Formats: sequence, structure tokens, C-alpha cells
Amino acid sequence: MPQLHSHRMHADLCHGATVGVLVEDASIGTPGGQPHGLRSEVRGRYVRFMTEPTTDVRTERHPHGEVRCEVIDDHILVLTVDRVEKKNAFTPKITAELEDGLTRLDEDPDLFVGVLTFAGDHTTAGLEMPLFFTDEARRAAAERRAGQASAPVDPFSLGRRLTTPRITALQGITFTIGIEIALGGDI
Repeated sequence: MPQLHSHRMHADLCHGATVGVLVEDASIGTPGGQPHGLRSEVRGRYVRFMTEPTTDVRTERHPHGEVRCEVIDDHILVLTVDRVEKKNAFTPKITAELEDGLTRLDEDPDLFVGVLTFAGDHTTAGLEMPLFFTDEARRAAAERRAGQASAPVDPFSLGRRLTTPRITALQGITFTIGIEIALGGDI
């Protein structure tokens, strides 16, 4: 089983992010087609991942955005924050889904590394503050906490910390919460 060590990062600000990950066994690159939005190629002892803008247009996505999780090469969890119409401004829904994704990364022994990406040209414009202070948001947060057997991983590393390496790919506008999330990661 190859061990991944988060070691290098290079961001291509034009079309996504390029992330280099040092590996003990460079055979982790998968020949043939990659799942939509991510491809990898082996270069020496590095595997290069390129997130690409997706052409998949969803007409029924929730107005408060989403976090998509996709497992690549059986061991890499790619989490994508998607609310491009608001420059990926965070909502309670996105925050909860990011907690769920990071908790999955932390608890699944088959996942070696996580890559947090952001759809569109920007990381995030920050928090959409009014959505966090509604009665509905407070109620949903209380119900969520009551239904949890253990604390989820905190994206900011202020509570439960992620023990699996996480790479955060930043691009364009990166305000407030984006900086805090990046500081909570490994690369």
C-alpha cells in the first residue's frame, strides 16, 4: 500500500489547481480515463492532479450550494465546494457538508489524502453571514449536533482536527473563511 506524503503544491490560477503529491510508489497513477474533473499523471516520484472546470451544468442545485465528494484512485478524496454564482460564499449547508466530507476522510482507512477544491475561478468570497443567524439555521445546527455520535472534523481545526493529510487548492478571491480553512490544512 503506497503512503502519500503531502509535499509540494503549485497553483495554476487560470484553470483550476495543479497539486504535486510525493509518493513512495509512483504506480498510484491510473492509466486510462479519469473521473470527470480530475486527471492524474506520474512524473518521476510525483503524481500530478489537475482539477478542470466541469462542463456539467446542474439546473437543480440547491441555492445554498453544495460540497461534492469523489474518490479518485481508491485512496484520494476530492472535496469540491460549489456555489460559483456567489463566488463560493459559505452557507450553513456548505459548512455542514464540508464537516461531513472531512469526517469521512478522517475515519475511512482506505483514504490516504484529501484535496479540497473550489468550483469556478475563486476560492471563496467569505461567509454569507445573514444565513448563519436565522432561526432555521440555529434549529438545524442544534438538530445536527443532537444527532451526532461524535464531533465532526472542524474545517478550521479549532475543534476536532483532521489526522489525514489535506491539500487545499486556492485560486482567485480568497477571503476570510477561505484563509482560515487553508491554514487548517497541510498544504
